[in-house]
Amino acid sequence: MKKAGLQPRAEFLIAFGVGTGGIGLATVGFAADSMSGLCGVALSSALGLMGFTWALTAGNSLSRATLLQMDPPERPLPGWRLAGAIGGMLALSHLLRLVPGTTGAQAGSRIARIDSLLAQASGPELLAAVLALALAPALAEELLFRGLLLGRLKSSLGTGTALVLSSLLFGAIHLDFAQGAAAVVLGLYLGALTLGTGSTHAAILCHGANNLAAIGAARWMN
Repeated sequence: MKKAGLQPRAEFLIAFGVGTGGIGLATVGFAADSMSGLCGVALSSALGLMGFTWALTAGNSLSRATLLQMDPPERPLPGWRLAGAIGGMLALSHLLRLVPGTTGAQAGSRIARIDSLLAQASGPELLAAVLALALAPALAEELLFRGLLLGRLKSSLGTGTALVLSSLLFGAIHLDFAQGAAAVVLGLYLGALTLGTGSTHAAILCHGANNLAAIGAARWMN
């Protein structure tokens, strides 16, 4: 018996509409100057990316399965190696911050404004920031760039080209040259991790940990 559900075309249109709406809301609120506005922009952007990811896999359950697991069998990292991978991500991100102009954190920049808002956040605002700026982007971006794009590009262009191209696209969506340049390097790290483990699980954890560390640094170290 065939399962009832949306047809692929309808599913695609709905998901594409959600993606377009989410990115549209994020673009309109791009210059948000309050913590609530910033969280709204970040959540809209994450929703938009998830919508596009869902649309691109509409009607294809196999493609959706590969968003989390690329090449079965998955090769999960033992706890100590996963901790090392997270530590490597944090160390690389810190090194990039030491290179002038690679993070966009100069006075008056978008990153500097975000850090300023985070430095004043507390209570519910800080919890909202963790969800909107750390967890949601980590999940949405990894499923799209490492789960979907890296996997598809790998099958058609080869591993090396797929890794570089998906990382460049990851940098481009940050819409800031300095921040985007750092994102390309981090994208190469996350992509290599995904290829090495056969899934996006470790990359999602590393990405989320890095975002959490950035929030913590902005809140308590500035």
